[in-house]
Amino acid sequence: MVKRWSSLGFGAAVAALAICLLVAPAQAAPPSAPAAAPPSQAGAAFLRVWSRTDWPVALHVASRSWTWGPQPLDVRNEPYAEGPGGQRQVQYWDKARMEINNPAGNPNDPWYVTNGLLVVELVSGQMQIGNNSYQNLGPSQEVVAGDARKVNPDAPSYAAWRSVTSIGNEARFPDRTGQPINGYMDYRGVVNRSDTLNGYNVRYARYIPQTQHNIADRFWTSLQQSGPIYVDGGLTNGPLYDWVYLTGYPISEAYWVTARIGGQQYAVLVQLFQRRVLTYTPAFAPQWQVQMGNVGQHYHTWRYGGS
Repeated sequence: MVKRWSSLGFGAAVAALAICLLVAPAQAAPPSAPAAAPPSQAGAAFLRVWSRTDWPVALHVASRSWTWGPQPLDVRNEPYAEGPGGQRQVQYWDKARMEINNPAGNPNDPWYVTNGLLVVELVSGQMQIGNNSYQNLGPSQEVVAGDARKVNPDAPSYAAWRSVTSIGNEARFPDRTGQPINGYMDYRGVVNRSDTLNGYNVRYARYIPQTQHNIADRFWTSLQQSGPIYVDGGLTNGPLYDWVYLTGYPISEAYWVTARIGGQQYAVLVQLFQRRVLTYTPAFAPQWQVQMGNVGQHYHTWRYGGS
């Protein structure tokens, strides 16, 4: 488990402002920046990105899973060749990492805070430390879905997925829109067809020519959803995501795996994207069936150690 920064200020703000929401829901304000956040503009920019989708979740006005997580895991400057002074500001969350590569840019630009290509790094084993600079750490052995590897032995790791991704090989596919998803991946990354999985009635819904992969219908529907969001100082309803910004392009097809979640064994559909891992667990309640994998946690452990 990644050690979190102190969340006392963050949690207190959430609780206090939830009371405000009952009085004036359209004017609910996001929590103040966590104590560990970088100073000035960077902290506010990270908070703005988080608040759009996850502030309504924290207030329990949106019944959906986290896009980023309830609070930051870690905030720091990391080496980056093209950053000011060879550094860039980052903020780790359960699901991803936020980055500011050009602090002199326009904070209102949607891409001022970017969403790291962490899955690419975890699968390839190449940690990016500049636009064209990398350090080889080796592919991550952490499992892509479910509990930690030591209690989740049947789930494949990021390393096991490498042979079925379009990273460093030619694992690419034609348009399979409408076709059933019945590929099952074991813990080694070996894929076999299992027609028993057709009972879940999951199919491919969208072909992405940029990486020559197909997106599963459950994931595509989730990425197109609308719901409560926090925009311009108030709560409203609107599209949750710019999906390319959020996940990047898919780097694999979707495969069924066996994963333990909370100690229980489930059939889970998993698909890797450049920035995120998406999972679909049919046995869960509908609002929790599609979730973002804990890529931010996994990457932080891979890069800095810990458990």
